[in-house]
Amino acid sequence: MPKVTPPTEILAALKKVPDLEDSDMLRAYGKLIVNERLFEALMALPEELRKPWLLTID
Repeated sequence: MPKVTPPTEILAALKKVPDLEDSDMLRAYGKLIVNERLFEALMALPEELRKPWLLTID
């Protein structure tokens, strides 16, 4: 069975990203809950690169 991160964990991780606007958080949340690899990629980044990276995913 593939690993599935609970949506609450994804939301908690996004809330830790400094200065992430609500609209950007919601857009990123929508992408991350359907693609486990994107969430893994986010968590692998250093904290200072998470916001810029989140703003690049479409």
